[in-house]
Amino acid sequence: MKPGAGKRKGGQFERTVCKRLSEWMKADEVIFWRSASSGARSTQLAKSGQKAGLTGGDITALDEQGAWLTKYFSIECKTYADFSFDLLLQDKGKIPVWWEQCQLDSHRDDKKPMMIFKKNRSPIYVAFDPISFLKISSYCTSKTINQLSFDNGRAEKSMVILLFEDWLKQVNFELLREIIINGSI
Repeated sequence: MKPGAGKRKGGQFERTVCKRLSEWMKADEVIFWRSASSGARSTQLAKSGQKAGLTGGDITALDEQGAWLTKYFSIECKTYADFSFDLLLQDKGKIPVWWEQCQLDSHRDDKKPMMIFKKNRSPIYVAFDPISFLKISSYCTSKTINQLSFDNGRAEKSMVILLFEDWLKQVNFELLREIIINGSI
C-alpha cells in the first residue's frame, strides 16, 4: 500500500458511514461527518480533563437532528485489508484491539461504544456491548436479527456483532431517538 493510502481509505470509509447514518435518519442532506482529526481531539480534551461532547469518536453530528446519536454513542470506524473472526475466539487479532480502544474512548466520554468496521470485499459490521444491544434490540422492527455474540467472561471484551445494513433496516431510528432522549435506555 502506498504511503498515506490507509489514511485515505479510512477517511473514505468514515464518509460512507456518515452518509448511511444520514440516509437511515431520512435526512435530506448529510447530518454526520468525520470528527476533527478523526477523534484525536477527544483524546486531547481528555488529557486536560474535559469531555468531548458531540465530537467524541470518529463520527460527529453536523446538525441537531443527529446529535442524539453522537451524544449517546462514541462511534468508532475501522477498515482494514483483512481480519479474522476466528482470531476473535482466541482474543487475538484486530477486532479485540479495536473494541478495547472503542470501549476506552466511549467510557472516557461517558458514552456507549459503537464500532463500525469492515475488511476489503466484505459487508460492513457494527458492534455493541451486550447490554446496549439488548436495550436497542427491543426496538427492532423484527424480533430476529442475525448476530454474533462474543463473551469471554470479561465484560470489557464482550460484544455483539451485526451486519450494519441489517441494523439500519431493523432499528427504527425515530423510536430509538425518542428512548435515548427520554433516558429510557
